[in-house]
Amino acid sequence: DPSEDRKSSKADQQRQRETQALIDAGAPLPGSFEAVARDWLHLVHEPKVSARYALRSRIQLERDVFPHIGRRPAREVDAPTVLDLVRKVAARDALDTAHRVKQTIGLVMRHAIATGHADRDPTPDLRNALPQPITRHFPAILDPVRVGELLRAVDAYTGQPGTRAALQLAALTFQRPGNVRAMQWAHLDLDGATWSIPAAEMKRSKQDKETGAPHLVPLATQAVDILRELQPLTGSGPLVFPGLRSRARPISDVTLNAALRRLGFGPDEMTGHGFRAMARTV
Repeated sequence: DPSEDRKSSKADQQRQRETQALIDAGAPLPGSFEAVARDWLHLVHEPKVSARYALRSRIQLERDVFPHIGRRPAREVDAPTVLDLVRKVAARDALDTAHRVKQTIGLVMRHAIATGHADRDPTPDLRNALPQPITRHFPAILDPVRVGELLRAVDAYTGQPGTRAALQLAALTFQRPGNVRAMQWAHLDLDGATWSIPAAEMKRSKQDKETGAPHLVPLATQAVDILRELQPLTGSGPLVFPGLRSRARPISDVTLNAALRRLGFGPDEMTGHGFRAMARTV
């Protein structure tokens, strides 16, 4: 049918013009890995995770992935191609990043399968293709006798009362140092011996941060006593541990680690994060 033939020809010409316009604008072509990845970022990843996590994924793709396979059709992304890419990342002494890049590519490829732009995800074929990164834990004191020495030294700390209290509560509550430092009086029920950390301040998915229940921390009698002693000093403001320069901001992680150094515990022996490992192990 000549009429149908002309319609088909016009449609082909229109697609070619649209493709050329995308090329001229430097935009990814439909079905390319970059186009699928940006679709995944916008529709799947960003609504699910925190803004910080989503930004890290975007930067990771734009820096380490798109320059190598961004213009390639997602359907043509195979295991050797991904292996070559992640090895280049690992070669700059970034093995952890290489594993995260491989994981992100796998998430994009699964989205490509769901949207009809690919038939399979090649990343499971690379399960043992990269060496495993060496896990580095935060330095922590795990010997019970040495733990006792640490806790007695903290009790005898002669610096800022808030710094001493923050170290004591880190050992008594087992929470992340960031949560301890950002503790607010409004989140404490000293009569009920409970600390309620809002979901938005926890390490959770974006949805759980927005709709999840607060994280409830029971407070030992000693923790309640420490907070009651501190209340006359900082209770007039929202923060339990305000900084010296600005009462609108909490003390920093550097402050806690510096206090540990003053007490004689080196950076290879104990850190503010180490109290969680101490609690988990001892």
